[in-house]
Amino acid sequence: MYSSRSWQTTNPLYVLVRSSMNTEDPDKGLSEATTYIEFGGPTNTIPFISLSQTYVSQKGSPGYGTTNVLKITLPPCNVLDHLKRNSAYRVVGVTSVGETCIWTCESTGIRDDLLFLLDEELTSIQLCALHMEMRNTEQLLASIGLIAYKIGSLPEANQALKCFGPESFHGDRISVKKKSGQESAISKQNIHVSSMSGPTDFEILQNLEEIVGFSLPLDKLKLS
Repeated sequence: MYSSRSWQTTNPLYVLVRSSMNTEDPDKGLSEATTYIEFGGPTNTIPFISLSQTYVSQKGSPGYGTTNVLKITLPPCNVLDHLKRNSAYRVVGVTSVGETCIWTCESTGIRDDLLFLLDEELTSIQLCALHMEMRNTEQLLASIGLIAYKIGSLPEANQALKCFGPESFHGDRISVKKKSGQESAISKQNIHVSSMSGPTDFEILQNLEEIVGFSLPLDKLKLS
């Protein structure tokens, strides 16, 4: 995370959040719409958030539908702290123009589609969403890995995942790491999923049903 002392960029900074404000996505009928919050340059003024404009993003892009763009004039670290304390917002990710996602606090769930990956040019917001999606895929694989570990099919899970990603990748995609002195049972926090690229993430999601079938064989599930 940036600190106010080290933040020197003059580029706008955007944060992707989930908002409880009355901004519904007309396409999906969600009660919570994705909000892009724009950060201005560093300032010594009192922190504040103000509504800048409302627009409709391109169909197929993250947060499609009516979206509020809020301008904030304070260093990113202060903004993130403020948003985390404000129950109306759940910070999902931050991106700077021309850069990939630089900070992610939390992200849950999986998008209905990843069609924006097929665009010839990805915007910074889309790259941030891609980073979030990869984190979500890793969380999903961690859940599969935990079940596979408990029923004794983790080797099968890793074997299934070897079919996806670059040939240069060696080793297991999912591993179990116990903490020093840990006496409690293995939990999801002990499951480590190796980072992956966007194409690998997309390929895994496209073949998720087959991966689950190989990773969690019915015969072992029935015995657990």
